[in-house]
Amino acid sequence: MKEHIVHLALSDIELDPTLDRYNTADDSAGSPAHAATKAALGGETDDRLRESLQAVGMREPLLVRKSGQKWVLIDGYRRVYQIRYLADKGDLGPFLDAASLPCYVQTDPDAAVTMLRLETNERRQALPPSLQAAKFRELMDDHGRTLAQIAAMCGLSVPSVCNYLVINKCIREVREAIDRDELPMSAGKVFYLLSEEGQHKLWKKVAGAKGVTRRRLWTIADALPERLYLRPKKERMERSENIRRAKHGHVVERGKTRTYLQGDLNSIVDEVEYKEQTLNEARGKLLRLVRWWMTSLRNPAFKDFMVNHHPDRLADIELILEFEGGYRRSE
Repeated sequence: MKEHIVHLALSDIELDPTLDRYNTADDSAGSPAHAATKAALGGETDDRLRESLQAVGMREPLLVRKSGQKWVLIDGYRRVYQIRYLADKGDLGPFLDAASLPCYVQTDPDAAVTMLRLETNERRQALPPSLQAAKFRELMDDHGRTLAQIAAMCGLSVPSVCNYLVINKCIREVREAIDRDELPMSAGKVFYLLSEEGQHKLWKKVAGAKGVTRRRLWTIADALPERLYLRPKKERMERSENIRRAKHGHVVERGKTRTYLQGDLNSIVDEVEYKEQTLNEARGKLLRLVRWWMTSLRNPAFKDFMVNHHPDRLADIELILEFEGGYRRSE
């Protein structure tokens, strides 16, 4: 939580490279990386930020944390870069003092702060995948968050978080290519299986190519010597199969259950149809008997025989005929 404000000199504030979207390996003046950083600061949004800093100063303090004898910046990277830029030009304006910048002190650097930092950057400008991957790893290593917790916090699926995490195991060239959209996010799943030497060899084969897909990367990687892989091929195949089974197992079981239920339903339908057929056959026989008895009872001699010798049976037959054939006993 933010407890108090201190005033720090710009030179006393260090940048955390995992939070710095403008971070480069070589940021010395005159270097290509330094020139690229300067170009990145020339966008329309940054122009407006510089004008605001010159006109009214820094209305919201920076957010820093104490790390040993250092002050590490947590939030406010764009403002710090613009203040550095203005200080180099000697054009800070009347409301900025590079020797006394107001800063909130973060005394409880927990996972919530990390997520706040990520969310703040996401609203301002989409974070590159490599930076998100680094922060996800920090949440796991430093704050004990699980994959499921990170996925829930960021609104992602667990496989998506895994796709980010494997980027951490890729060489710098690959991470930068993923950030520039020269390689797909899923490229990390191919590169992280290789040793550093193997990653460099695979990168040389695809560097500068357009439209590189994960399938193409797998095809090229399969042609590399086995010694360049971190695991033997048999172990890799077994792991892939286990993942496939874990992913599709519930679908297979659900399919089996559906098959069993469909089989039971078919059996029930067959049984009902058989019983209906049997009932129709019995009803047909009954109707034929009804017609025979109605015809026979119209014969006076036969009716007298039944009245004299089988009166009980005749009463039952006439009752059946009354319901089934509309027979009237007076006939």
